Amino acid sequence: MVYGFVRQSGGHVTLYSELGLGTSFGLYSPAVPHEMLTKDVRLAGHQHHALPRGNGERILIVEDNARVRKLSVERILDLSFATLEAENGDRAYEMPKGGAQVDLVVSDLVMPGTLNGYDLTAKIA
Repeated sequence: MVYGFVRQSGGHVTLYSELGLGTSFGLYSPAVPHEMLTKDVRLAGHQHHALPRGNGERILIVEDNARVRKLSVERILDLSFATLEAENGDRAYEMPKGGAQVDLVVSDLVMPGTLNGYDLTAKIA
C-alpha cells in the first residue's frame, strides 16, 4: 500500500536490510508536483519552484518517535509555520481541547496510548 501511494505520487521507495541489524525504508516524494513546474524550470533543472510558506498557521505534529518528531518539527519551522508537538494521540487531543489553536494536524497512525492517529483525527474533527 505504501509503495503504491508513493509511486502514484511521483516518488520512490528505498529498502535496506541487514541480518541481525534490521531493515530501513526511505520514502521519497516530490516537494512540488511535476505538473506545477513551468517548462523553463523543468528545462533548467537547477531552479526550484518556491515552496508554500507559513503565515501564522499552527501545525500540531504527533509522533511517538522523538527523532522523527524533532525532524518533522524542524522541517515545518523551516517553512515558517508555527508548531506544537505531542508524543502520542492522547496528549495531542488534550492540546486543542485545552484551548491551543491548531490549524492542521500531522499525525503518526500507530502510537502508544488509547488514541491512534485515526481516532485522534476523528475526535479533533
